[in-house]
Amino acid sequence: MNDNRLPLIFIALEVQQNLTAYLRDQVVQIEPVLLTAMTAVAR
Repeated sequence: MNDNRLPLIFIALEVQQNLTAYLRDQVVQIEPVLLTAMTAVAR
């Protein structure tokens, strides 16, 4: 696997975790969303 794909995999897992948390609680948790966004920008 190409090393450039690793951060993309982490971002996808974080997005999945954010969606799962939202569907479970019906509340958007700002901290995980911001962390995902910062990871994506840093990539």
